[in-house]
Amino acid sequence: MGLPVPLGKHTFVQDKINHLKQIVMNLTIMKRLRFMAAGLMLLTVFLFPGCKKDGATSDPSSSFKNKIWTGEFNNGDGAQPLSMEFKDGGAITWYDLSGEISGTWKVENGTITVTMSNGNGFKAGVSGDNKLTNFQSLFGSTAVMVHAELNTSAEPALDETTWTAPNLNLHFTGGNKVDMALGPAGSVKYPDIIFVYKAKTIRFAVVNGDYKWFFVRNSSSAFKGINQFMPDATLYPLDLSKN
Repeated sequence: MGLPVPLGKHTFVQDKINHLKQIVMNLTIMKRLRFMAAGLMLLTVFLFPGCKKDGATSDPSSSFKNKIWTGEFNNGDGAQPLSMEFKDGGAITWYDLSGEISGTWKVENGTITVTMSNGNGFKAGVSGDNKLTNFQSLFGSTAVMVHAELNTSAEPALDETTWTAPNLNLHFTGGNKVDMALGPAGSVKYPDIIFVYKAKTIRFAVVNGDYKWFFVRNSSSAFKGINQFMPDATLYPLDLSKN
């Protein structure tokens, strides 16, 4: 007959056994939880293979090919309107008050890069609602982008329509001609001005080309405009509305 185990020692041994059992149980539960978590991750991958961040698009190239984007940029002398005509194959034409500038564009990893022949350019992200975000000017660029978005606005004919802004009246007479009246009473008149309408922009000049006007169509009834009367380099922005 063996010697009886002291009560204290018996309790100690039992506690150790219970502790080991608890450890084994905890390990088993942790393994099951890890297995379930892995299973949920795999299920998410299979159920949502195309899931992406809100507002992002993996390949936005189709939003640029043969499309027009309009917005504003700043050369250090105030915001001014612009239009960008993206062409299939990577060519782009930039339109602003100074004229038309050629360049190239490309999309990589959801980021568009625009490089112009005059040294300006930028990189930007593309949101899900076709707006450019997170602008970064290219090295050496003097043009800083303010905003830009895809412009799909309707373009009703301008012939025989009248558009106004403070101290400005434009009446489009047809045949790419416009009558301009300036001043509160329209006392300064420039009739039969020949204008160019291209890529949702209007461009014309008077006074031997020194008085330049440029407008970007943002909707069927509104233009964002700007003018400059050289040799004064000041830019005068305006909003043009259809009467």
